[in-house]
Amino acid sequence: MFLLTRHPDTHNQTDEELLKLSLSSPSAFNELLLRYQDKLYRKALKILGTTADAEDAVQDTFVSIYLHAGQFTLKSSATFSAWAYTILINKCYTIYKKRKNHQGKFINISPDLEAILADKDDFKNYENRNLLSTLLNSLPKTLKRTMEKIYQGYSYEDIAKEESTAESSVRSRVHRAKKILQTRAEQLHLFC
Repeated sequence: MFLLTRHPDTHNQTDEELLKLSLSSPSAFNELLLRYQDKLYRKALKILGTTADAEDAVQDTFVSIYLHAGQFTLKSSATFSAWAYTILINKCYTIYKKRKNHQGKFINISPDLEAILADKDDFKNYENRNLLSTLLNSLPKTLKRTMEKIYQGYSYEDIAKEESTAESSVRSRVHRAKKILQTRAEQLHLFC
């Protein structure tokens, strides 16, 4: 992590003021680092699970914040803190995706399947289909197989015929799969 000291002239300024000041005085950015590095690190560690990945995510986040400081505009619903956490989460999922891609455990997921799996639109905000595919791969075999067939365009009726089961059983599987996926996504703090 970063080792920094506080500057007395920036201590009482808001995050947004510090970010704006850092455009002309880069040393003002140190105060933002001091305020947020531990908080962002804890969140990244919770998402990624490893110290090295969490540190990489936090470092990448601060680099992005610094490079794009001039693009930030304060709105009632978009504070610096919310902006920083959004950047962090995107960095975490990029790292998560790279790690999982490296392990080769993904299937492609269409936007249609995303809509089927997630009743919440929050998945689209993170634009992370690979994370969603990881969640799909974590389902029990029967549920995963059913969801894959849904992805391939099979109807409930077609799946029921192919698996010699009732259409209501297929609907139940899809419902259970969606519940499991939402629970696991919430455990990963996708909806925080």
